[in-house]
Amino acid sequence: MAKEKANKTQQEQEASADVKQLEVALNEREKALDEKETALDEKESELRERESDLEIQEGVLKDKETDLGEKEQGLKDKEAELSEKESALNKREEALKALEDKSKTPKLPKKKKPVGFEFRGQKYQFSASAPEKIRIFGEVMSQKEIAKDEEVLVHLIGGNSSLIEKMYENGK
Repeated sequence: MAKEKANKTQQEQEASADVKQLEVALNEREKALDEKETALDEKESELRERESDLEIQEGVLKDKETDLGEKEQGLKDKEAELSEKESALNKREEALKALEDKSKTPKLPKKKKPVGFEFRGQKYQFSASAPEKIRIFGEVMSQKEIAKDEEVLVHLIGGNSSLIEKMYENGK
């Protein structure tokens, strides 16, 4: 029995040593796992920060993209407006050129038919150089009005005015 007891004690001691070795091994393994967990936590924290930075940058990029889209639309609007202005200016320029071309071509003055009238049995008419309206006695009168006013005719015909011509049987 004593041998059995000694064997048991030796076995218990060996078992105790194995348990201690196993415990040390487990503690080391636990320590390694804790270190690995800490490293993974740090890596996760870094990744979250990077992810947060990327989200912020993405937001900034979206804002810039929106701003650029608005600027692009503004430029398109301005381009359309300038095209309309250019078109209008081209039309005006063409119209001005047409007017210049017309002004370069001398226009013959329209021959107006002289106003004719009868005064004291004689036929008269206004000369071709006589203006349409004439100021006489401080009043502006048309040729037709003058032809009806005997007092004005007396002054013009009696004064031998170059504005009035006497008509003869042969036409002048």
